[in-house]
Amino acid sequence: PENYIEGVPHDPMVAAEMPALWAFDVAVTQGLQMPNSSRFYADRHPGTDIAREAYVMWVSERMKLAIEGLAGPWVRFEAVVPG
Repeated sequence: PENYIEGVPHDPMVAAEMPALWAFDVAVTQGLQMPNSSRFYADRHPGTDIAREAYVMWVSERMKLAIEGLAGPWVRFEAVVPG
């Protein structure tokens, strides 16, 4: 579906009306995620409130509560038991 956006010329007036958007950029911790799962190796976790290796992000309870307070209906959390 990118062609809906990229296939037409840039419109400065539409761009000016759009809200600011941000990407959530989390540093990668190599070797953290267990292969073919959404679990992680507990002994490799960096001890931060958020960590990731591939596409799964693991958050602390503190980070979960903060994100839910800001974006509750747009995010979903799943309990994970570290390996």
